[in-house]
Amino acid sequence: MTRGNLKKLYQANKTYLADEMDIIKMIDEYLVNHSLKRMANKSTLFHPSRISKGIECERYWYFMFTNEVLDIDDMFKREAFTARTLKIMEIGTGIHWAFHHIFYEMGILEGVWKCCYCDQKFWATSPTQCPECLRTVNWDHLIFKEVPFESQFIAGHADGILNLHKVNIPARFFLELKSIKNILEKSASKHVYGFESLEQPLEEHDLQLQLYMDEWQQKVKDSQFEEKLIPFADEGHLRVPNNAPDIIGAREIGKLDKGLIMYVGKNTGELKVFATKLNQLKIKFLKESMAKIFEAVAAEDLAAMSALCYTQDCQKNCRFGDKCSQKGMCDV
Repeated sequence: MTRGNLKKLYQANKTYLADEMDIIKMIDEYLVNHSLKRMANKSTLFHPSRISKGIECERYWYFMFTNEVLDIDDMFKREAFTARTLKIMEIGTGIHWAFHHIFYEMGILEGVWKCCYCDQKFWATSPTQCPECLRTVNWDHLIFKEVPFESQFIAGHADGILNLHKVNIPARFFLELKSIKNILEKSASKHVYGFESLEQPLEEHDLQLQLYMDEWQQKVKDSQFEEKLIPFADEGHLRVPNNAPDIIGAREIGKLDKGLIMYVGKNTGELKVFATKLNQLKIKFLKESMAKIFEAVAAEDLAAMSALCYTQDCQKNCRFGDKCSQKGMCDV
């Protein structure tokens, strides 16, 4: 059968499934529903990526920390991410994974790892053997858990540490990866947000990394103790081994106050890297705001919280609008 006849046979028999299923709709529905379920869980700590632009409305966070699990249908009407936004976020996650893989292969990616053979978590730089089951491992046998943080106010994960000692450079840097769209047009210089416009890191990204570097200092202090105390309401305190992988890493590394913010152009794969150093004055206002909110939550003192309204109708835009948008509650 000639090539021409094969082409005609294909064209005569090709079928499409658009009428039977809409895979795009299925993806969109899954992403939105999964996002809403995660958002509905009661928050107990701040995440640096969410507060790096500022605390903004204190009442919002007060209700985040004091309310029970939220109603998903109500959230969908108010604060749900669009499916388009969620797909963009998933693409960003994929870019993170790709560069983590590159840094692993370069032998410089440090943080907490999980072995897929035995589920053991451990601290290492680009490991090739699991310290628990002693199996030889590579990227396909590992899950990179980054550098976790959970402290008095904050929970989150730094994107990793680049351990350049492995390539004979005596330095370590916290890593903050950000994927950002390319403008790809002549007027790019007029855009505030876009890869071509970046001449320095965006402030919220620098503040996010500053928070992680500041939290690391506390992790190093905690690592000095072989045991830690876990409080129980009725049983006093329990001493447990202070041997979590991240604590072991902090014990080994000690002081670490330098970081890199790396931007990846989504359309072109171009890179821009900015170095930064811990400056606790930059995040002083964030730490003070977090402490104020936690004190108000402990005292059940909503009146101590100020509010910032983006519109004159909080009920329309905020999931907690029904609770605090009565007359006189907002500052504007």
